Formats: sequence, C-alpha cells, structure tokens
Amino acid sequence: MLLLPLFQRPAISPLSCIKQKNAASIHVTVDNSGSTGGSDKKGYRAISTRAITLGLQKIVSDIQSNAETSNLDIEVSASGFANNATNIIGWTNLASSPFTKQSFSTYNSNLNRANGGTSYTSAINMASQQFLSKSFSQSCDIWIFMTDGEPSERLQEIDNQITQLENNLDPFLIGVFLGESNNFQILQYILGELD
Repeated sequence: MLLLPLFQRPAISPLSCIKQKNAASIHVTVDNSGSTGGSDKKGYRAISTRAITLGLQKIVSDIQSNAETSNLDIEVSASGFANNATNIIGWTNLASSPFTKQSFSTYNSNLNRANGGTSYTSAINMASQQFLSKSFSQSCDIWIFMTDGEPSERLQEIDNQITQLENNLDPFLIGVFLGESNNFQILQYILGELD
C-alpha cells in the first residue's frame, strides 16, 4: 500500500487550516470493487480506517486532558464505493466517540467488501454529501481516498468532478493506493500529482 502526498492548495496548508479552525472533518472512502478482493487480501482498508480513527481519537483525548493546549475537535466518517457508494460510518465526534479496537471490528466486513465495478463518480458524490452534512460547520475538510483500480469513467470526467468538489468544498485530498503499480498513475492524476 502506498500513501500519496497530500494535494496542496496554494492558499493554506492543512496544518495551518486546523490551527486556525481548531477542528477537522475527515472522511475516509474505501474502494469496495471486486478487484480489491485480490489487491487487499489482508483487509488493509479496514485496518487503516481503524488505525486512523483510533489514532486521531487518542490525539483528541490527549489534547483535551492537557490544560496547556487549546481544544481540538475532530470528527470522522467513512464510506465505501463500487458501482455505487454506501455510507459505512456516520460523522462521529472523536472527543466523545464510542470507538474501541473491538467495537470498530463491526465495520470490518463493510470496509473490506469486494464486489462490483469502480465508480469514482459515486465516491466523489458520497464525499460531497458527507462534507455537506458534517457536524462541525467551520472545520477543515480532509478526504482520504483508498483505491486499487482504474475507474469505470473517463479520467477527464473524474477530473472535472474533483475540480467541482474542490471549488464547492475545498477539501484536502489524500490518496492511498492499494493496487498494482500500473494503476498508480491514475490516482496520481486524479489527486493533481500528474498533468
């Protein structure tokens, strides 16, 4: 699994945004297409989503217990996509979340599902819906997008949708690549790493 660099905006970095707003809304999108049954045999999509969530939950807890630091609010949600996108975890405030390593396992089967095509359009639409319904209205939006495959749509169509998402909501994009190196450039292109 490869972690792509964050797609930077010229105006502000994610760290600066979080420092200014003291809040972040993080949406994780996992690829549930049939090909992930081969490219993610060990279930890294669920493992990674759990690690992100529990790690951030620990950070929020540590910050809140330290009287010398300012408050930080973080909420997390997750969805999966194949031919269509589905909401898996609704927005959850990590300061008061019920997540534990054991309780998070209830999401594993949905996060690691592997069946159907690879509709990036459905993933983009779900991410947009999620950010429009977030609990923290003035938070920094961060979208973590995990995929292994080539989309069913043309790259130009996806690029246009990503541009529209950026213009409307301006999330910071992080890509996580699950597959073989020949499809790596597709994710790089979508995240603005390649022209």
